[in-house]
Amino acid sequence: MSKYKDRFLKADEKVLRFINSKLRTPILNAIMILFTMIASVSGIAVLVLSLYLSKIPKLRHLSYKISISIIITAWVVKVIKHIFTRIRPYVKFSNLNTKKIGIDKYSFPSGHTAAAFTMAVTVSFLFPQFKYYALLVSLLVGVSRIYLGVHYPSDVIAGGIIGSIVATFVNLIKI
Repeated sequence: MSKYKDRFLKADEKVLRFINSKLRTPILNAIMILFTMIASVSGIAVLVLSLYLSKIPKLRHLSYKISISIIITAWVVKVIKHIFTRIRPYVKFSNLNTKKIGIDKYSFPSGHTAAAFTMAVTVSFLFPQFKYYALLVSLLVGVSRIYLGVHYPSDVIAGGIIGSIVATFVNLIKI
């Protein structure tokens, strides 16, 4: 079992280093920070408040669904982070390219990615014509977390799965 775990962790690190170092350009440095901000607490708050203040009932309903899904997702992510307590990659590897962004202590799973997928799946349920755009943005949020050196690829994958499951569950309930 340890052999497979070691292989997995080496592959995780290899993909992290490729995205974090080999893809680095000045334009991506700016773009990735913007994508990460989309799924930050302030980014989510601006989105939800804007939707809620809309005069369009379907957009107000979207704000409720996103709010409920995000609250549940954040709780699930927090519990899992305290169970696994995985140290962030930039702490473990001093030679990563990082940007100082607001983060908590542990990396697994990615809360930003979970939030992004929560919003994307919720949008997909209520506005299916925008599902591919929403999912692309969430995928880019996840990549931005690796690019910025604050998450491993497996953190991002787990965050995407958690956010998708929670949002699907909430959206299947008639609220």
